[in-house]
Amino acid sequence: MYSFVTPVMRLVCGAVAVILVAWPGGTMANPESVRLSRIGETYFMAGRFEDALKNFEAAAAADPSRGNGEFYCGASLNRLGRFSEALARLDKAASAGCANPEMAFERGWSLLELGRFTDAIAELRAYDEKHAGRGKTSEFTGRAYLGLKEYKKARVKYYED
Repeated sequence: MYSFVTPVMRLVCGAVAVILVAWPGGTMANPESVRLSRIGETYFMAGRFEDALKNFEAAAAADPSRGNGEFYCGASLNRLGRFSEALARLDKAASAGCANPEMAFERGWSLLELGRFTDAIAELRAYDEKHAGRGKTSEFTGRAYLGLKEYKKARVKYYED
């Protein structure tokens, strides 16, 4: 039985590794990019956004044809208050075909902070249609309405559940 389990387990582990390394689009990701992205994600989740950004930048450089590293660079830059740079990275990610479900939220945040209130509202609405009930989305949309001096709409967004 041991001789049978070992080849089967190797096959299963190999299949799992292929699935973990495969990114959207059905092609294989650069293993170094995957490694750096995982390190970046750990830093990101710990609130260490400068460290996360460094790893995501290295991941994006290791596999420039993919938008995932660019997306996470943009998300990190948003949290660092570098909104113009964030939007540029998010746009680059979208151009590379990145379809991260948080893209509209991150773009909306950047646009809000850059004073592009109408564009921010459009992005945040698109995000809210797919992820209703996120308080930060309502807050950002309310702030965008305040920027447009649409106070009644802002109040509605601020008091949403």
